[in-house]
Amino acid sequence: MAEFGEVLFHYEQSYSVIRLTCEKIKTEDRRKGGVCGFWSPKQVIDHLTGWMREALENFEKILAGETVDLEYDDDTFNARAVADRVQLNWDESLADLDDAKSKMVQFIMRLSPEDLSKSVVYANWMEGMAEDYQLHNEQLQKWVREE
Repeated sequence: MAEFGEVLFHYEQSYSVIRLTCEKIKTEDRRKGGVCGFWSPKQVIDHLTGWMREALENFEKILAGETVDLEYDDDTFNARAVADRVQLNWDESLADLDDAKSKMVQFIMRLSPEDLSKSVVYANWMEGMAEDYQLHNEQLQKWVREE
C-alpha cells in the first residue's frame, strides 16, 4: 500500500496545483480558446472532469469483478466530456471537477491492499491523471496574468 500511497500523494499534489492555477485565471480569459489547441481554460477543466468520472465508473466495475474496455478514442471522449458540460459556468465546472475528484479519492481510500493488488488500473489511471494535471497546469499557467 505504501507504493500506492505515493501514487495517491502525487495525484493529490498535482490536483492541488492545477486547482490553484484555476483560481488565478481572470474571468475574461476563462472561455478564450488557445490553451490546449483551440480549447479554453473551461474546456480543459471540463475534459478533466469527464476523465475522472470515467475513472470512477471503471474503478467500480473493476472492484465488482467486471471487465472494462480501456481503449478510447481520446478526441471523441474529450469532445463528449466538454459538450456534456457546456451549460456549466466556470464556478459550476470547478465544482463539478472538485466533486468528481472527491468521489474518486473517497472510492480509492476505501480499497483494501488486496483490492489494489488485483488491478494495476487504479494506480495507472491515477498516475495518468496526475500527468494530465501537470501538462494542463503548464498550459494554464501561461493564462495567469498578474494584477
